[in-house]
Amino acid sequence: MSRLRAREIYRDSRLTLLAVESVEIQRGGSDAYFYVRANVQPIAVVVHTPEELYALDTEALPMDFEQLVEAVPELASLGDGP
Repeated sequence: MSRLRAREIYRDSRLTLLAVESVEIQRGGSDAYFYVRANVQPIAVVVHTPEELYALDTEALPMDFEQLVEAVPELASLGDGP
């Protein structure tokens, strides 16, 4: 199972930063054992200020914010306006 999530990593009176991460969880086992493997990888950083709202990928290149909202619906509330 793999999904994207947004997590607030910094906030002050003029700036909020959110990390968009890919989370993958695998599990398995048999009668004798059970295992869980989790992997979290960064995808983007969302920058939200009173004047701006934008996303940068892991190489600090601009990303299409609307496309990111489609993949991570919880970001839609940010689009209501800086």
